Amino acid sequence: MTEELSDWTIHFNLGSPCLEKEIKGRINSVEFDTDACNLDIAGTKGIKITGFTITVKSTNKREAQLLAEGKGRIILNCLSSIHSHTITGYLTTMTSSKGEGFAEITGDGIIHGPEIIDLACINDVINSKDERYLRQLSHYARGLAATDLGNKYREFYQVYEDELTKTKKTKPPNYLKKTDEDDILRIIRHLLNHPRLTGSEAVTIANSILGKTSIDLDNIEDLKLVGNYLGKIQKKAEDLLKPGGCG
Repeated sequence: MTEELSDWTIHFNLGSPCLEKEIKGRINSVEFDTDACNLDIAGTKGIKITGFTITVKSTNKREAQLLAEGKGRIILNCLSSIHSHTITGYLTTMTSSKGEGFAEITGDGIIHGPEIIDLACINDVINSKDERYLRQLSHYARGLAATDLGNKYREFYQVYEDELTKTKKTKPPNYLKKTDEDDILRIIRHLLNHPRLTGSEAVTIANSILGKTSIDLDNIEDLKLVGNYLGKIQKKAEDLLKPGGCG
């Protein structure tokens, strides 16, 4: 069933407030959360930025999140460049024009549904001494914790790649002979880890899925490609972890 399109309001909090002398101009479809503040003990007036809200028109939840995260990352990168140190932020809530509300990341944790937790199963995993499985579990957890699509994809792919390389080495890009979903997943991983692909088969696949041989995660169209396949690689990672663990 196709998801109905909505207008979305997506809010981000800054990891720490930015104190500015002045804010002027505006960014399309973005509103900043600001308060008046004193910049020094002399009482010099300034502006404190605590977050921002991005509006995305007429799309579904996944597309809205992809677009907002891409724009949000650029905003944070620009603030970081201006201040010459890292300015962090995180998506907190998404609200649709149809009244749907979603909590995404709220400070230190992610909102999730209740589950039945089998402590004996967890104990078995701890005592198994299965280094590969524990390594895969660690990559999967880091993928869940990652706040950007590129890092999520890399970590989930590490789970899958660790399984692929149990008995044989992963094919490098220049040895790819045909394009299937596994090859596409692998090429996206190579795009995320290398400035540019050069092997002829890898170049062919990259051009067919992205139209070029390098990826820019601040480009919304490039970000969409990673987002479109993120669920597939996460599912592969989850399927691998469930038989040996507590999934």
